[in-house]
Amino acid sequence: MEYASGGDLRKHFAGLTECRIRDFFIMPVLQALNVLHNKGFSHRDLKPENCLVSGSGDQVKLADFGLAQPTHMPEDACAGTDSDSSQTACCSAGSGGARSLDSDCSSMASSMGGMGYSRAAICTAGGTPLYAAPEVLKAMFRNHGMQSAVGPKNDVWALGVMALEAVTGCHPFSPDHYHYENVLYSIAHCQKVNLPPSLSPEFTDFLEQALHREPSQRASIAELLAHPWMSKTYSEEELERLRSAGHGPVALAGGAGADLGFDCWEY
Repeated sequence: MEYASGGDLRKHFAGLTECRIRDFFIMPVLQALNVLHNKGFSHRDLKPENCLVSGSGDQVKLADFGLAQPTHMPEDACAGTDSDSSQTACCSAGSGGARSLDSDCSSMASSMGGMGYSRAAICTAGGTPLYAAPEVLKAMFRNHGMQSAVGPKNDVWALGVMALEAVTGCHPFSPDHYHYENVLYSIAHCQKVNLPPSLSPEFTDFLEQALHREPSQRASIAELLAHPWMSKTYSEEELERLRSAGHGPVALAGGAGADLGFDCWEY
């Protein structure tokens, strides 16, 4: 895997306006996920730590495909208990990276398609809990329905959480003092994610579509790429208003994912 000397995305969250958030990492991550989803795979562990930044600081790379799985599985896919297979790969996008995006992700997805993904791995909950979609957590709590809960819309939710975390400086479900179980329960049963009133209407709508609790009504990656916010031009007045409102914020202390004390899980 290519070395990304800029570290992970979380280290670059400090001071980002919503305009910079879009151009710096939302656009390239959406492009990478679009290729991945079109090839028939879901990432399943999208989070800031799995988005790596080049040494020049102008290119974001989607990494760590160890939990990626085919989007569509046969009805009896959960019948077995084979051991898991995993792979780490990288999709590139961003400034000067669009040319390598298709080839990198296509090559990666092709190699994944021949890996013989195990039924046991595909039918378990996996990923980082704070970025898991409500439907995944609900299936985990109920101990059934995981096969239908896991899919590309999980990646959409995780991207929405990352975008909101970057612009506010904190994870939307993680106050300073919390119990892990309460946080996960809140994510699973949230009716609507609270958004700062000072965000632009376009960004607010983008987040609302990405963070819809019902996966059937949540936007797809392709729909988010076509969203008006992705092509919005900000006036100097708008940028000044966003800066005055405190977007983006101070650097994060630690990391929400790291605070949980467990990175991946399955049941």
